[in-house]
Amino acid sequence: MLNQKLVVEPPATRNPLESFANESNESNSSEWFEEGNRLLNHREYEEAIMAFDNAGDIYMAAVATAYQSREVARDIPDSEKRRHREAFVNAARNFEHCAEMASAEEESAHYVAAARCYAEIKFHQDVLRAFELANMFTDAASYSFDHNLLDTAVSIIKKHEAEVDSQTTDCIKEVARLSYLESKQLE
Repeated sequence: MLNQKLVVEPPATRNPLESFANESNESNSSEWFEEGNRLLNHREYEEAIMAFDNAGDIYMAAVATAYQSREVARDIPDSEKRRHREAFVNAARNFEHCAEMASAEEESAHYVAAARCYAEIKFHQDVLRAFELANMFTDAASYSFDHNLLDTAVSIIKKHEAEVDSQTTDCIKEVARLSYLESKQLE
């Protein structure tokens, strides 16, 4: 009699990279790169790092590492202040490292990601530095204004008035006039 099974058992769950690892001699870097991008897009950062490493793409491995470190930082409760702060600093530095390696068009996005990591822990000067490295002067001025750093906001719009959105500039100037009049610092 023929041995027929009515229930087909699914294969055991495996790491998505196992199939590539077992065929590593046959795989080429473009396949690893594609798999790394797929994993990165699915927020499977650790696996993406491995795939990019196997593809020999140092830059994309660094990008996946930066996203992974930001995800780790977000998972640390605010109550663990020191760990939380150190994790966001690490993530921000990883994004800055990516910016240093990136093409001109990607550089800005990495600096903005770094600025947002610093903003999570209120490292104001680092936020502003990262926004300025990204040439995001409106964001830098707005951040300063929103965090009661009026003198810094005014300094940014004076130095980069052509690059700061006119509505942001007008708002900061108006508040600065009122504030300086109150304290008799109007120039």
